[in-house]
Amino acid sequence: MKKIRIGKYQVENFSPPFIIAEIGANHNGSMNLAIKLIDKACECGCHSVKFQSWSKESLFSNIVYKNNKKLENDIDSNSLQLSDLAKLKKYCDKKGIIFSTSVFSKKEVDFFAELKIEYLKIASMDINNYGFLEYVAKKSLPTILSTGLADMEEIHRAVGCITKYNKKLILLHCVSLYPPRDEQIHLNNIDLLRENFNYPVGFSDHSQGITIALASIVKGVSVIEKHFTLDKHMAGWDHAISLDSKEMHILVRESMRVPNALGNVIRILGRDDLKKRVGFRRSLVSSRFLKRGDRIKEEDLEFKRPGYGLPPETMGRVVGRKIKRNIPKDEIIKVNDFE
Repeated sequence: MKKIRIGKYQVENFSPPFIIAEIGANHNGSMNLAIKLIDKACECGCHSVKFQSWSKESLFSNIVYKNNKKLENDIDSNSLQLSDLAKLKKYCDKKGIIFSTSVFSKKEVDFFAELKIEYLKIASMDINNYGFLEYVAKKSLPTILSTGLADMEEIHRAVGCITKYNKKLILLHCVSLYPPRDEQIHLNNIDLLRENFNYPVGFSDHSQGITIALASIVKGVSVIEKHFTLDKHMAGWDHAISLDSKEMHILVRESMRVPNALGNVIRILGRDDLKKRVGFRRSLVSSRFLKRGDRIKEEDLEFKRPGYGLPPETMGRVVGRKIKRNIPKDEIIKVNDFE
């Protein structure tokens, strides 16, 4: 399985996941709010913040706006200029957090490739935009591809388009519903993607809260992308399904623990387990006073802790044997107590 380098981080399956705070449009068109979100993501310990570089021109054709002026106004008021995003990239560099963005046009791809950002994100809507995928791939930047709304044939073709030019690919399992119901999430698809493609697989999570994101770590995800906000009640498209700073902090902290807890698929007892076993297990003890020369009967024995004496499974070999010393009641019986 490939490992992908993003900045100073190595992204691979079944390791602590690379956490992306998806700011998206939660800046509400405000540079001040965008900077506050970056600061909070840094405090939470996120590895990256990600924006979306769409504009009115790169998302919809004019026919859509003719029928929906509110949408046109919303896009205008919730977008940032490319020059603004360049300033935010510079701010992220100073803060020590990786800046990235989803790209929606060749112009945006060229602009951010020139900025030398650490990775590019391709949104689910473009997974069948095969010429665009190849254009992004030719920039040779690490590329993250979301797979929402796509069937396996489309994913295979998309992966082929990108990896023909660029092997630095990360796939994200994604359900493009905001938010999905639990039964619509299908975390087992993470296994499916990992089994079909020799690339790291992550999870773009649109569910509410941190439960499903943490559960995905058990599936070995290499990346977790979660929408991020300062206030879930703020006006805007994605605030309600986003994590606030308290939740994001918990996600980052606990995501470091889960991979360590997964351990080994082989049953191995460590040194601490073996030490503990002595105290927890039972030994053969006398249930009554036993006199020298007595032959041990089953009713003469009980099993009590600690476990440094003869274990219970030796009982069949002990019954019927003579003892060569007096043994008080409730004493651990040793192997050299027999003739």
